[in-house]
Amino acid sequence: MKSIALNSVEECLRAHISDKNAVFVFATDVSSRSWADWCVVTGLTKAVAMDRFMAWDKFKESFLRATQEGKSSVPSLLRKFFIHNFISENAAKPLDDSTKLKKVIPPEFAGNASSFADWLAKILPSLCLWNNRMNEYKDSYGAMDEEDRDYKILFDAYNSFLEKNDMFEPSWITDVDFGNSRNVFYILYPEQLEDFEDFKGSFRNADNVIACTMPCDIPSPAVYNFPDARSELRQTMLRIIDICNRQKKADWSEVALSVPDIETYRPYLEREFDLYGIPYVIRAGISLTKNSAGKIFKLFSECYKSDFSYDSVRTLLLDECIPWAKEVILPFKMNDKTDAVEVKVALPQAKESLIREGNILRCICSYEEKNESGEYEKKDSWLQGLYSRYGSDSVKLQAAEDRGDAESVKACKKALDCDIQNIALYKALKNRIKAFYEPRAKDNERKKPSFETVLSAWFSFKSTFIDEEDFSTDANQLLSRCIIHLQEMIEVEKNHCRTNGLSITSPFDFFINELEGKSYTPQMKNKSGVSIFPYRLSAGAFFKYQFVIGASQKAIEVPFRRLMFLNSTKRAKLNLIEEDNNLRSTEVFAKLYAKKVDGIEDTVHFSSATDSFGGFSIPHSCLTEQTPLPNLDSTDYILEEKKWISGSSSSPSLFTKGQTNNLLQWKETAEETNQDESLNDALKEKIAYRLVEAKNAGIESGIKEYESLLAAKDDEQKNKVPAANVRDFMAEESNLMSEILSSFKDKPKISSQSEMSLFFPCPRKWVLSQLLSIKDDSLDTNLMKIYDMGNLNHSVLEFFMRQYLGRRLPYYDKERKKFFKFEGNGNTAEADDEIWNMISEDKNGFVEKAIFTGKKDFTKSPLAKKILHSQKEEIAENIISFLKMLLIPYASDVDKNGEPKNISGIGGCLVYGVETKLVSHTGNAVVYGKIDCLLKPAEGSDGWIIIDYKNTQSAMPGNKDIFKDAANQLGDFQMPMYCTLVTDKNLSQEISAAYFYAIRDCDKRCAVDEFIESDKSDLTQDSYNDTLEQFKKYAELFVEKTADAVEKGDADFAPHAYEDWENPQNVRTFKNCSGCQYSEICRTRFTVAQRQITEIRG
Repeated sequence: MKSIALNSVEECLRAHISDKNAVFVFATDVSSRSWADWCVVTGLTKAVAMDRFMAWDKFKESFLRATQEGKSSVPSLLRKFFIHNFISENAAKPLDDSTKLKKVIPPEFAGNASSFADWLAKILPSLCLWNNRMNEYKDSYGAMDEEDRDYKILFDAYNSFLEKNDMFEPSWITDVDFGNSRNVFYILYPEQLEDFEDFKGSFRNADNVIACTMPCDIPSPAVYNFPDARSELRQTMLRIIDICNRQKKADWSEVALSVPDIETYRPYLEREFDLYGIPYVIRAGISLTKNSAGKIFKLFSECYKSDFSYDSVRTLLLDECIPWAKEVILPFKMNDKTDAVEVKVALPQAKESLIREGNILRCICSYEEKNESGEYEKKDSWLQGLYSRYGSDSVKLQAAEDRGDAESVKACKKALDCDIQNIALYKALKNRIKAFYEPRAKDNERKKPSFETVLSAWFSFKSTFIDEEDFSTDANQLLSRCIIHLQEMIEVEKNHCRTNGLSITSPFDFFINELEGKSYTPQMKNKSGVSIFPYRLSAGAFFKYQFVIGASQKAIEVPFRRLMFLNSTKRAKLNLIEEDNNLRSTEVFAKLYAKKVDGIEDTVHFSSATDSFGGFSIPHSCLTEQTPLPNLDSTDYILEEKKWISGSSSSPSLFTKGQTNNLLQWKETAEETNQDESLNDALKEKIAYRLVEAKNAGIESGIKEYESLLAAKDDEQKNKVPAANVRDFMAEESNLMSEILSSFKDKPKISSQSEMSLFFPCPRKWVLSQLLSIKDDSLDTNLMKIYDMGNLNHSVLEFFMRQYLGRRLPYYDKERKKFFKFEGNGNTAEADDEIWNMISEDKNGFVEKAIFTGKKDFTKSPLAKKILHSQKEEIAENIISFLKMLLIPYASDVDKNGEPKNISGIGGCLVYGVETKLVSHTGNAVVYGKIDCLLKPAEGSDGWIIIDYKNTQSAMPGNKDIFKDAANQLGDFQMPMYCTLVTDKNLSQEISAAYFYAIRDCDKRCAVDEFIESDKSDLTQDSYNDTLEQFKKYAELFVEKTADAVEKGDADFAPHAYEDWENPQNVRTFKNCSGCQYSEICRTRFTVAQRQITEIRG
């Protein structure tokens, strides 16, 4: 092989293009094709034979193979098959086997070493060089260690495999004889070739191979540094526009942009090129499994390996890049005892239905459970949940049919149809995905997995779920590429694996791993523009102008180092470090980009950014930093538009045609928009339903509950019939509800604290949440949600308090540390065991009842119920701890000075109501609500005791929110409403105590307490009356505003800037807007820092 220094490619082509035997070998296809085009465009030749312009890989394939008569080059796939089989055989060898790897694959990881396969397959071509160097330097190298012996074992095994199959490894060829060839091969700038040094010795006797190398005296190229990547990218866009559009120095297609970290930069590049209207073609491939269509195989794998977790199934079904069929016929079989029936499924709707059902049922993942024989059995949370839903809907249907309720029957049948479709879809999806890993014959017997079974599984899935006609051209080509790779594996499996006894443990995983390493670049036959390449690909290619962005120290470093699997000490012993340093790979690539094109100045622009998209960076040391190029901001029409919109410019001096058309279209659309702000009939109907029908339904259910309680028969054993005074209260409340329902049945006069909390101070929140029912629609799900434990604790306490409805509560004696209950004769008895059993008992305990029979969200999920049931003891203990605080006898607690400070607890009080629904007619409004627990002292005071449970201390309203503030504003309406409900009655006008209790934290917060002296605190009822009066004003205002919306179509639902009580719709932006869940869609502009609303826009 000869070697010459070559100043430019033009020099070589002009000198030898006329020689028909000359073959020009370039580093890449990009370079070879660009210079072939250059020869024709410049008139150097009228036409060129493309077999004289070839890339290095093509040269190796075409000419090196021909020198090995009787042998074939080892396919890269077969190399990986060999490694996978080698790893399996190594795992099966005993520890004392001398051929078992000890260091490269530690014995403790030998059984699960598939992750080593790619790395080992990659180093196989280098093992011959390693073996030769080890022989050459054996005297100075010293004794081989365990790692060296492992590499020797691997080399010998691979060499034996090649010999046995009459194959050769191209890089192992020791001598290449081109004596019979008349061609002269010019290898242009071989410094670009990572493996050229491996072949250098092979060409030593080939006189017709000429290496054209880079001269050493070429100066370092210049680099322009920018403060940040966005500035760098924008100035590069403007520079390209200036060259191609304004100065007309080059066509768009004659410009190339090289990007080292193209994966990170790609979305930014696409956005900037689109914004500036520059035609471009990205000539960088993307992994087949990251592309829209090819990703489907990775999604199958994720579903199977996660046991069809919710996230994996959701990701697959919601991937709209997959052309799902519109309608499919699926089998449905409830169990092994029933015959299968065919179900017609509208796939787009069924997919969403299944995902939403999985969200509700919380099908997070599969789980294991002991069966009757004591062995663990895997349970599918999807099937558990879907069958559970099917069973409950079947029960509802039967109950509706028994009642003769035609509407309910219709609704239940519709729900059952949906359940059947969900089950059929999930089972069909699961079975077809499992076939990729667990193929089965027609008789349902397991088959050995192979690449053929993978292909069959794909065809089965595709014929069931995919509409091939809806594949885009790109997606079709991409999938075809994937299937071509799979068919190549099938061929290698047939031709080599079976004859050599090679096997792959998981063919589908092998297939996916191969796809991840393959990239696909869409064909751009009819598209031209600026070519965008990964760094190094267009080095040495012909383009009039080349730009390299992101040229940082890390990004453009080219680490060409042989035998990288060895540590630096071993590489030094084999004389590799010094040889590799002499290659100057990084410098060579930079200088190849910087080579000037004849007749054109400043054709290459290297640039970098201190603050890059990947973090802090500095320009590479092989580049010479220059003063930044002239700023082109004055030509930036995007920047001009931004200045105009922000008001810093009176009018834009630059407008593109596209911008002009978009603005005109916006203006036309805005003029056609209906500006009528009056309420339409549909919205008025929604308001009426919310304020009239929904409230009436709630009051009617309250009347039915009272009637049911009043109709209870006397049961002397359990003594469950309420005391006479409690029955009087229930009867009076039921009558009052009936009167109000009769008087206000068709009038929007009823308010509740939940509605008012949303309405004040910003009615828009009420409109968005209650009328338009806008809520966060998330398909994410969790096994336990934020309110689950609070709802569970609340339900347990509800069951507990209902046990004592109309009777006295037990109490807890702190000194004796025991619970005591009141017996019929007035005596007391210990009740620790009774209360514990009542709460924690299996089947009938309140915790189990709350978990399995409640109506909260978590009760719909079998998995969530199992998790909660496993924590039953802890839940019961938490409730007992809370009851020890709550059920301290009702009396005044004292401070350290012996002064009364607040009630100690509610032990021994008489329970009047649990989840009690009450109404009160106050002024022009009817207040309606439900109190967690309503009691009265059994002795002494006759005032009401109001208790509201919260799960945690943070869930309780703050002290400031319970009372009106200095501006007469209320932050929370809950306790004022409860107090209003019980004081506006003929039975009593007094409140003894009103408290919030935190269950988990065993804490309480007071609104009213009869034991606190009025001259020392504002927590008495007299002090609280001012807050109650203010609440009534809010209630009347709410009714007035909403009634006007229904009756007159006149709604004042706009928030206002905070001033004073004169307008209770005053919004304090720093408090109300910043934490509002609707802030992102609210059409009110507000300034949080200035605490004011700056503009109202409809």
